[in-house]
Amino acid sequence: MEGNIGRVGGIFFGLFMFFFGLPFTLVPFMMLGDGAIDINYPFESLFMIAFSIPFLMAGLFVQFFGLSMIWGVLRRNVTLEAKDDDETNSEGSWNGNQESISKNNWIGPDGTESGPDVPEDWYLTYDGPAPIVEEIYDENYAVDRGNGTIPIDFYIKTWGIPEGFGKTDHEKLWSTE
Repeated sequence: MEGNIGRVGGIFFGLFMFFFGLPFTLVPFMMLGDGAIDINYPFESLFMIAFSIPFLMAGLFVQFFGLSMIWGVLRRNVTLEAKDDDETNSEGSWNGNQESISKNNWIGPDGTESGPDVPEDWYLTYDGPAPIVEEIYDENYAVDRGNGTIPIDFYIKTWGIPEGFGKTDHEKLWSTE
């Protein structure tokens, strides 16, 4: 909600700046359109042109600033999620944010980045619920998060023996300690 208020405020301020600069931009046209340039008075005509150029430049600068502000507000990404400032990533994302570090990865429904380019030690900073174990590969559990593997000993020490597993010799070694 606060983001939308800031966007509307930015657009209004940009419009204000645009219309504030408009009279300054029009000064040369108002002065020179009134017949201030006369061939019979070349120095006075040159003075009127030189006098009006700074008004034109200042007006164009303020208008450019106002339009740039509007364009920047319109191009900014909109986030419609409410976030608490004192709550740091309750979703359990391993890298502390919700942006993928690789185009080959994706963010799962619980906010955890998963995919082939996730670092091998992703589980060391993961603070979410126990990953679902799908298979056993050598001394690792194949899980549904991160890069897909967690060492069996780390998993058992952190979350215990997963349901339906614990029958292999390597699992029994770590579950008895």
